[in-house]
Amino acid sequence: MTQDDHERLAARLAELAGSKSLSVLDANALAALAAGNLDEQTRAAVLARLARSGDRELAAAIAAASPGDVTPARTGRRVRIWPWFTLGAVACVALALFGPWTAEGPVTERDLARVFIALQSEDAKVFGGIEPLLTPELERDPPGVTRGGLGLHYPRRAVLEARPAFTWSAPARGRLSYRVTLINDEEVVLFTIETQATRLTWPSVRPPLGPGLAYVWKVECEVAGQAVTGSASFRSLDADERVRHERGLRLIDEHAATALRPLVKTHFLIRLGLLREAYRVIEKDTAAATRRLRAPVRIWLERGLGRTE
Repeated sequence: MTQDDHERLAARLAELAGSKSLSVLDANALAALAAGNLDEQTRAAVLARLARSGDRELAAAIAAASPGDVTPARTGRRVRIWPWFTLGAVACVALALFGPWTAEGPVTERDLARVFIALQSEDAKVFGGIEPLLTPELERDPPGVTRGGLGLHYPRRAVLEARPAFTWSAPARGRLSYRVTLINDEEVVLFTIETQATRLTWPSVRPPLGPGLAYVWKVECEVAGQAVTGSASFRSLDADERVRHERGLRLIDEHAATALRPLVKTHFLIRLGLLREAYRVIEKDTAAATRRLRAPVRIWLERGLGRTE
């Protein structure tokens, strides 16, 4: 790829950055990409994100770029891109990525992605690897969702409480008897309790959940002579995850625009596996700017919590 090609690529990157089209990409990665300095593995990851952004023309141009040195169009000598060129690309891209959302209109997925990129720059340990759920993921069932049988609501995925209560839906009208069983990750049955309610509080005689441990709970009953069952897995957050949870929520309060905070917190909690906490936050969100993005997230959470099975 020639130096002239790199200059055209940099101009295209700056143009896209100004239109927020590349808000899902890291500013440093884009600058290195424009200079042809990305290693093969990183470049492949960037190309994958570009493909998801829909800018196929730019993705094809970048795919043709070679990492490392470049060849100027006229001299044939191998030289490096000048620092002013790279700094300009960084400045243009960083402005688009990290500028705060100030629009009066509806929030878009790109606006939301920009917030998470800014939070990652604030604390990579807390927000590293955390991105908002976008439309393709929201259109799929959450992990662990099953069809048929009993709808188990909570606990699922991850829990904060050391002694959670168990809740589920009745599969039929009338008074039914349920058998609730909790099993640890070593397949040891911790307790089995009979009840006629659809909610079971943690048995007072049992010790609390162990931090960072995984569990499976299941509910069994009989309807019209037929056995009906449901099961779900979950884990208890360990000490480091609890610190991450608390600090993440605090940073969102400090750095996200007021109208965006509930939606950003919802996505953050989902990524931590705290579906019930995420649902409680989004239920209270009334900001007009995030209304369009809230609806699919709420439906996704309802499926994840077994409320629509």
